[in-house]
Amino acid sequence: MSVDRDSAINTLTQDFNYADELDIKEFPFMSTLSLVPLIDFWSQGESNGGGKSIQVSSAQEIQQKLESAPELFQPITDFSVIEKHRGLIDLMLTAIVPEALNHSSCVSVVPPFDYTPFYITSPFRDLLVEEDGTFSDQLADLDKHTKIYVQIL
Repeated sequence: MSVDRDSAINTLTQDFNYADELDIKEFPFMSTLSLVPLIDFWSQGESNGGGKSIQVSSAQEIQQKLESAPELFQPITDFSVIEKHRGLIDLMLTAIVPEALNHSSCVSVVPPFDYTPFYITSPFRDLLVEEDGTFSDQLADLDKHTKIYVQIL
């Protein structure tokens, strides 16, 4: 079965434009954030740091701090929990974004189906985040085919 590329792009463009017309700002269904996979990574790091003393000492510090943060083991729907434990979460996220890359890489961590990142690097903030903490509309100036490519990627 052959798919006509232009028809597929036109359909995607119509869907993309329709979503823009609806001006959907929030995902219409409940979603939660889980930090358990990240916590598990650090739990394993403490036991098998592979001789990397920095990783082992960071893992030990994180495990110690997690003892007083049981809500991080639960699905997070109230993002005040993230603010309450900002320092600990930032420390755990060094597994994903090492401190050395914080000022040179564009990275954000966003809850599922949400448009407000809870962790961003300085370059990401400078390029893509509005004053209210939401993503800036950098796509507004792109042509319709480029918007589709960005949406797919």
